[in-house]
Amino acid sequence: MVRFPCWSDGGDRATNRDGRPATPTTRWGGGSPGSVPLRGGVVAVIAVASVALAAWAVAGGGRMGIDAGAGWLGGRGGLVAVWGLGLGGVGLVSQEGDRAAIERLIDRIDRFQAGEEVAFETDREDELGDLYAAVDRLADSARERRNDANESERYRRRLYRITADPDLDDEEKVGRLLELGCDRLDVECGAITRIDEETGRYEVERVEGGDFVEEGLVTDLSQTFCRNTVTSADILGIYDAVSEGYGEDPGHVQLGIGCYVGGKILVDDELYGTLCFVDPEARETSFTHDEKAFVDLMSRCVAQIYERRERERDLAEYREFTDDILDAVDDVYYILGSDGRLRRWNETLPEVTGYTDAELGEMYATDFFAETHQHRAVAAIETVLESGHAVFEAPILTSGDESPYYEFVAVLVEDLEGEPCIAGIGRDVSDRRERERELARTSDLLQQAGRIADIGGWEYDATTDPPEMTWTDQLYRLHGLPLDTDIDAGTAVDLYHPDDRERIRTLFGRAVETGEGYDMEVRLQTADGSERWVRAIGEPVFADDTGEGDDDRTVISVRGSIQDITDAKERELALAALHETARELLGCETRVAAAERVVAGAADVLDVSCLGVYLLDVSSNRLEPAATSPGFADLCADAPTVDAGDDSPLWNAFVSGMVTVVDDGNPADRSAVFGPDVSEGLLVPIGDHGVFVAAVGDDTIDERTRRLVETLVATTEAALDRIETETELRERDVDLAARNRRLERQIAVTDLIRRIDRSLVGATSREEIESAVPERLAATDDVAFAWIGGLDPAGETLEPSAWAGHGREYLDAVSLALEDPEPEPAATAARTREATVVGNVVDRLQDADWAKSAMTCDLHSAVAVPLVYEEYFYGVLAVYAAEPDAFDDLERTVFAELGEGIAHAINAVETRRALHADSLVELTLELDSSDALLGQLARETDSTVTYEGLASHTDEETRLFVSVADCEPAAAETVLEDLVSVREHRLVSDDDGALFEITVGGETLPSLLVRHGGNPRSLVVSPAGTEVVVDVPTATNVREFVEMLRSAYPSVELVGRRTVERDSHTGQELAASLLEGLTDRQLEVLRTAYFAGFFEWPRTSTGEDVAAMLGVTQPTVNRHLRLGQQRLLTQLFGDESPSDRTDARTARPADTDDSAADSAIADDHSTGEDDSGADHSPDEHE
Repeated sequence: MVRFPCWSDGGDRATNRDGRPATPTTRWGGGSPGSVPLRGGVVAVIAVASVALAAWAVAGGGRMGIDAGAGWLGGRGGLVAVWGLGLGGVGLVSQEGDRAAIERLIDRIDRFQAGEEVAFETDREDELGDLYAAVDRLADSARERRNDANESERYRRRLYRITADPDLDDEEKVGRLLELGCDRLDVECGAITRIDEETGRYEVERVEGGDFVEEGLVTDLSQTFCRNTVTSADILGIYDAVSEGYGEDPGHVQLGIGCYVGGKILVDDELYGTLCFVDPEARETSFTHDEKAFVDLMSRCVAQIYERRERERDLAEYREFTDDILDAVDDVYYILGSDGRLRRWNETLPEVTGYTDAELGEMYATDFFAETHQHRAVAAIETVLESGHAVFEAPILTSGDESPYYEFVAVLVEDLEGEPCIAGIGRDVSDRRERERELARTSDLLQQAGRIADIGGWEYDATTDPPEMTWTDQLYRLHGLPLDTDIDAGTAVDLYHPDDRERIRTLFGRAVETGEGYDMEVRLQTADGSERWVRAIGEPVFADDTGEGDDDRTVISVRGSIQDITDAKERELALAALHETARELLGCETRVAAAERVVAGAADVLDVSCLGVYLLDVSSNRLEPAATSPGFADLCADAPTVDAGDDSPLWNAFVSGMVTVVDDGNPADRSAVFGPDVSEGLLVPIGDHGVFVAAVGDDTIDERTRRLVETLVATTEAALDRIETETELRERDVDLAARNRRLERQIAVTDLIRRIDRSLVGATSREEIESAVPERLAATDDVAFAWIGGLDPAGETLEPSAWAGHGREYLDAVSLALEDPEPEPAATAARTREATVVGNVVDRLQDADWAKSAMTCDLHSAVAVPLVYEEYFYGVLAVYAAEPDAFDDLERTVFAELGEGIAHAINAVETRRALHADSLVELTLELDSSDALLGQLARETDSTVTYEGLASHTDEETRLFVSVADCEPAAAETVLEDLVSVREHRLVSDDDGALFEITVGGETLPSLLVRHGGNPRSLVVSPAGTEVVVDVPTATNVREFVEMLRSAYPSVELVGRRTVERDSHTGQELAASLLEGLTDRQLEVLRTAYFAGFFEWPRTSTGEDVAAMLGVTQPTVNRHLRLGQQRLLTQLFGDESPSDRTDARTARPADTDDSAADSAIADDHSTGEDDSGADHSPDEHE
């Protein structure tokens, strides 16, 4: 027992434990008399250490106790605190030996705290020895706590490994957990029980460990320790049933449990049972906090396992239930992954397709469709993934020969992992589609008959009571009524305009009562409120007409027809209204008054609410709104003005004089005048006065309205011409003084460009074009000098070819090299292939030599534009003015368009020259077979492909004929089928090689040669490469021609060039004269029929084949063939004079379209005539 020193009241010295007086010693720190001696100080330290040890013991039992004990032993600071607490700041007196012993103790404490195993032993038997012993006990306790904590952590890790092991199923995990709990708690067995709180039923569901607890035991909950666990908020622990008051408890008496610890198992927040660990023997110590925490953790883990098991069991039962339902459905049910792979299906799918479940498990959605439908299936899957729903119809592939047509409805869902997948139903709609097609064919025939005639029929049966009214479907449509609408005579009359009803009743009544027929024009009101003009005819049927009675004139019914004549009637009324408007315009004295009268008249005539007239304000060079209808502001806001040169449909229509339609399908056509709600607008120029504007918001402007507007505008233009003439006579001087020079120049330039464009149309040679353009430009006041030139053979310098004006010396003074540091504007345009504008030459004087020469020649501004037509460069047009800032963006745009027109004209005359020239340049070209379509065909078939002829070609499509030698036709057809650019192909003949007709999307090498003035003489393609021999005009810039080809076919190389004389000039002229009387369509039909072998014997292509190539009907082809042959033979054998032929062409225009031909053919069929125009046996008839 630790003794504390005592002091006598009289100041006697303290005694030792053996009763001897304490020996005076040296004091620590030079303390004052009366300081505590060392031995007494040590006793104080021991006392404090004992208190700390007791506090540590009280806090023990967990991590807090370990930390507190270790912290107390944690270093010199702890002992210093001990000194302060024990001695209250009074210095200690010590011998050096005692001091060293204490220092060693402190050092050992530091080492122990650092984790080193240290022994706190000493051979001293005094108070310092007691201190050593106390610290040693503290250290032992700390070691024990650390070991307990480490052991708890090891068991928790084992628990986590068991629950996270993917190789263990739920039952194995539960068994391992029970075994782990028995090991951790050192008890014989662990058990999981199932408890029904309502009935008190208690069942031991699972046991691991000893056999004294029987698995499957069923008893009442009241007979078990678990009843207390269920009602406890914490883990229940009983280390000794007898000592803790459970000696008489049924759990101990009947079940023989000596110690027990258990916790509740809650599944989905409902009591499932308990997890408990028991032993027949009592424990020596109670269950620790760590042990109870471990049991609680195990209870939660078991609960999670059971919750997951319950969910999986429910899910399996639900899936089995849904599988049974889906298997009972006749439709196909399926689930696809987001990658399109089949993940689940019902029994109907293998029954329908013939595939096994194993085969279906490896298939994707696209595997069920032919290649022609696979892209639609992919698109449907993408639609579901994006929008969540899609419907798709297509024939499906089966393991047999059948391909039933199915409709698939699919929606986007998520699987259990939250991944998107597609669920859907497939239904066989083959029968439905067949019925729909048959019904559609029958219905279409009936509808076409009624719609072509635009007539509906009706019958009034007076023999029934009440009389019965019968209508045809077309009559219902005319009235805008559903086909199942009940109609009688009274309701029928009520469908007409109120002003016409009395007249209808009167005439219809006469027909029924007296047998008097009628024929009248009246207005009906359709179900949607619109008004239509119709011609109504009624004819009575008498009894004797049906054979029911001789000479019986009793009216038994009235039959009639109603024909929609709205268009004709409205045209008649509109023309009358326009005539009245024209008469009123004669009284208008100002442009604004005329515009207002026109808008008011148009509002009365046209079914368009948004109307306006824009007139040109010559003082500001703007198009100003002169008059608008009340509905104009609803669609076109505030009717903004349009400046000159504004790149808008309104201004462009005014400048070009062309009627323009603006629709919402082309945002580029948008105008500031038309708001976003305008669906279609119509712009009709009123001569040089302005533009008439009409717009609709949710409809289109039909052809009838356009014709009425054009008629009205023509009248308006005449009225404005008159007003303008009268105004000019009165205000000529004021108008001349106020004329804006800018407007004059712009109008002059615009008119000049128009005149130049007209002259280009009639030009017959490039020289004529190049000389005419500068002359026309220099003849104006705004242009001082103009010239045209092209590149020299080296392509480095411009060489002027024609010029006009007073700047010839300028061309002699300047360099036109493209690579000059500061090139002349024309050289810049040639190098960049873009329009170049120099507003003021003075700005370039410091850095450009050409600017000095320009100033010397009094040239102050310039514009230069390249002459380019579809990548083909013909040269440069340069224009100069005698004043600065004569050219801006407007002129840049206008002259750039002029440059394009000049290039187009040059291309046209050179193409014509190539067709009629005797002397031509023959070019031999070579290119890789991989560069061209025919090269791919030759390479893939390892054959020789020869170009035979060009049937037709546009920017979007080319149709040509080629022959393939040394190759089976089937092999060539296979390759053509795989080529993406080939839209259609057909084997025309397989005699002496295979002749194919091929339709290609876009441009081909032969069509590119022809479009740029070339005449292909031969084009032979082999796997090694392509050789082309083509004739071009002698004036062709061969280098530019080859570069043009190289832009499309990079491997093109010029390997031969020579000038040749062709003997075919006379033949070409003859062919041109023979074909002159043919329309383009007739020529295309004849050419296609020729190349397709239609005129050979036996024929390699029928009229039906030629019609399929051209995408028209066979009667249309026959009609064109007959007319074309007739005109060719007339040219060869006709004896009429040229004037007669001219009259004949005038009487039958050459540009008769296909619709007229179809109409004529329909008439021929009705009379039984042969469309081919030739006599032949029935088996030859096409």
